Amino acid sequence: MWGMMKRLRPVSLTAVSADECRLRCRPRFDQIGKDEHSQLLDVMRQIAVGETRDDTQLESEFVFKFNEDDALLHDKYFFALTTDDYGDMWIDRAVMYLSLAHEERVSLPDRIGSRVAPRTIFVDEDNPESARIYRVVFDGAELQTSKCQTCEYQFIVEGGPGNIRKISWAHGSYTASWERKNWTFTSSPPPDLEPLLLAIIRLDEAINLELMPYATS
Repeated sequence: MWGMMKRLRPVSLTAVSADECRLRCRPRFDQIGKDEHSQLLDVMRQIAVGETRDDTQLESEFVFKFNEDDALLHDKYFFALTTDDYGDMWIDRAVMYLSLAHEERVSLPDRIGSRVAPRTIFVDEDNPESARIYRVVFDGAELQTSKCQTCEYQFIVEGGPGNIRKISWAHGSYTASWERKNWTFTSSPPPDLEPLLLAIIRLDEAINLELMPYATS
């Protein structure tokens, strides 16, 4: 069985810039022994965001940066908590696509002439297996002249177990299939939207690895 971040549960993925992304997570206790709980919390408290008395609600941010050669680097805390379960392998893909989407920006059909940057992908806390919800917050210079400086759209990922995923939002739906270790769209989305869709699908893949056909191979 392939491993996937047995100690961390993603809450959101944010593009701070084209060169830096941050993954916010809560601790997972169901996949580790009780003897590991205190060690996990010790690491996460060092980079905690806010305070809470409920350990299950503790949120920590892990930093991902691109160097001059465009290689993706993780902070030491993320590496310490995922080095034995391939966690970096799965999240890296989502980070790279979100960084690209943030840099290239997206044209929104209901905001003609505007190109906005996807900033944060939020994971719905109560996602059912059949239809997983991801909220994406966009920002950009065009929005800053309006009353609201950001806008938000909901994306729904359906499919699994298997190699087909359908991703939908207010302006369309697209089907992707898992072929040759990559996701390929059978119905082509707009070119500027594709990196964001792949970022969401890759994040969904990382969180729900058991739904992938290779998970039990």
